[in-house]
Amino acid sequence: MPLMSILVTATITILLSLIVIGSTTAFNIIVSLTVACLYLSYLLATSMLLYHRCIGNVSYPSSNTGMGRTLANTTDARLIWGQWHLRGAMGIATNILGCIYLTVILIFSFFPADASPTPEGMNYSVAIWSFVIVFSIVYYLAYARRVYDGPVVEVDTTPSIEPTLKQ
Repeated sequence: MPLMSILVTATITILLSLIVIGSTTAFNIIVSLTVACLYLSYLLATSMLLYHRCIGNVSYPSSNTGMGRTLANTTDARLIWGQWHLRGAMGIATNILGCIYLTVILIFSFFPADASPTPEGMNYSVAIWSFVIVFSIVYYLAYARRVYDGPVVEVDTTPSIEPTLKQ
């Protein structure tokens, strides 16, 4: 049982919740940043899936051309659909609507909690979020792209018990 990870997560959550005692503005900024980062991660994943759908870079497991098992997370490999997906125009429409919804929600997550905010109660999380995004891009371009190797791909080297089909 992952007791230590549960305790650490609960402790961090409790400590972050205590911020509301000192300043509701600080708490609102933390919540706003959390929501914005969560929706940005969804928007990135959904937009990349939409991009790969539109250029035809997604295959179905049955469309394998007898080249053996395809690794889904390797460079220059096609995406392979899993069990749950929508084919064709309905899937593209769902991804487009998802991107529109996430963009709107991302914008509104930076709005202040009050209808007429004061400078003390303003939601400045957009400035913090923008700094983190710009810093991350600069860090990647200046350093990380030279040292990042990508995810480790584990390849099963045991012989397959499935019979090979001869064409």
